Amino acid sequence: MKTNNLRVGTRIPSERALARQLGLPHYSINRAMANLIFEGMIIREGYKLFCGSSKMTDGLISCHLVINYNSMSLRSFRKVARELGISLIVHRWEGRDEAVSMLHELDSSTTPGIIFEPPFGHGNYSWERTTARLWNHGIPIICTGAAGNGFPSVLADHPLALKLIFEHFNELGHTELAFVSTLRLTPTGTEIMDAWKLLCGQFNFPSSLKRIIEFSPSVVREDIAELINRLSGDWKEVTSLVVYTEGLFNVSHLVEGLAKRKKSVPKDFSIIFLKDQSNFCTMTPAISAANADSSLIHETAFRMIQRLARRKDAMGLTKAGGSVRVHPELILRGSTAPSPNCTRQKRALLAAATPLLPPPGREKNPAEFERNLRSALERPYPLAARTEKSCFEQLDLRPHVNRPLNFRRGWLGDLPLRKFDPGEHVIHGVPFHVNGGNSRSDCGAIIFHSNVNTRGNAKVLPTHLRLSVGSKAKAIYILHGCGYARFLRSFATYSFYRGKSRIDKVPLVSLGQPPADNKTPDFPTANIQDWWPDLPQRNFPHARMAPINEGEGNETISRYVYLYTLEWINPKPERPIDTIEIEVTPEQSTTLGVLAVTILRH
Repeated sequence: MKTNNLRVGTRIPSERALARQLGLPHYSINRAMANLIFEGMIIREGYKLFCGSSKMTDGLISCHLVINYNSMSLRSFRKVARELGISLIVHRWEGRDEAVSMLHELDSSTTPGIIFEPPFGHGNYSWERTTARLWNHGIPIICTGAAGNGFPSVLADHPLALKLIFEHFNELGHTELAFVSTLRLTPTGTEIMDAWKLLCGQFNFPSSLKRIIEFSPSVVREDIAELINRLSGDWKEVTSLVVYTEGLFNVSHLVEGLAKRKKSVPKDFSIIFLKDQSNFCTMTPAISAANADSSLIHETAFRMIQRLARRKDAMGLTKAGGSVRVHPELILRGSTAPSPNCTRQKRALLAAATPLLPPPGREKNPAEFERNLRSALERPYPLAARTEKSCFEQLDLRPHVNRPLNFRRGWLGDLPLRKFDPGEHVIHGVPFHVNGGNSRSDCGAIIFHSNVNTRGNAKVLPTHLRLSVGSKAKAIYILHGCGYARFLRSFATYSFYRGKSRIDKVPLVSLGQPPADNKTPDFPTANIQDWWPDLPQRNFPHARMAPINEGEGNETISRYVYLYTLEWINPKPERPIDTIEIEVTPEQSTTLGVLAVTILRH
């Protein structure tokens, strides 16, 4: 471009045309063009290519920062600017009128770009009108802290941060929350307040819906004293507090004041902030926060302003009001603990609860993930762990199996169980004998009728089946799986008979995919989950997941699918069990597949 003296904005031939002219493969031209676009030397508009700046800068060597005089972000902005090689010109305002005046002074064709941290308070329209005029005059401007009207902004995702906090407190057994917020004078404040109300309903915390105190951005001692009085008076049931503030918040005064009212943090009371502060990690106790990385927000703002500057040089600014949301992370420190109102039984359940396992691709440590799955497969039922192997007896399912395991159109649907070999498998301390073989006619599972599975082995799939037992049993263990599961849907029943008398029955209830607004996080009725790994997998009382490695040997992270075992303990083991009856609801999509049944003899 230098030798041809091409100006910025000059259109150049397409990639395919250049490939023909130079006699090179198209993919080589495409790769080279991608590098030039990244460096700013080429600008792509759809399939059209234009000359950009020939310099290796990002199109901007200086930037104006219009920011609150007391802002805690200034140090971070300066650090990021130094790292990016940008000359930062700082304008610090103390009031809304001064901020607007500074923006007026920057309304010049020589202004390369502006990052603006707007005032937090009444009268947004004045600065919104000014920033809109700057944009219309072709001056790149990015807003941080609040969404800009008709121009780009970079914001922390506060509603998502709130959701992380609710999930954390829900896991700790808290049900009584309160919220301290600076006045909802901006769209951000209103958005946070709306998210609080939505999450109170989603997590079934109705009493927390109106437990909100709103302060001005500068929280003073009188405000904290008012909060302590409220938490010790008509809000005395509250065990956790969420705080969102734009300015400094003296949390030490809050902790000390609560201690005087015999509310110790975190033993009796938990605190978490929606925005981290530099002193939180050095306090006693250290304060937890759901925080979006401020350096990432500021670097994103600089990168966006650089891109806008390049586009301005080439094509001029166009109307663009896109917003970038930076996701938060939960920073847990010493200020959060289980709810003091949580019963001992609930604490034990929380401590022993098996978390929903994420899909392998989301696991940070693949080796640890696989160790956890192997441990889940080997962990025995207490009754089975105390029993000799000779006390187990296998039911012969060969007369009833109707689909192969390791072929397509076998198992529960299109995909097979290729790596689950026939023979004996010890799962959760129980030996199970699985049928099947290398031939399509060697069936290994009993697949039952549903509205998505109707035929197997050239026959209509059963809706009802009786298995003969004819022996005394302490317990019966069933290795099974389900597919096409729906949320908390009862789709089948195991019934246990002595003669014609039914001793007991166990409904099968699939967990499926919980909806976003689900209010029953413990799923007390579920006892099986879909075999597909993308759904949340977990253990249930007397029902455990059995992860099966279905991955190829050369994969970095193996693909797992999930069978389940069911334990039924006989209430009268001294008397024989004659039959097990399996019934399904064929009108439902959830499909049951049974692979093995083992009897623990009395």
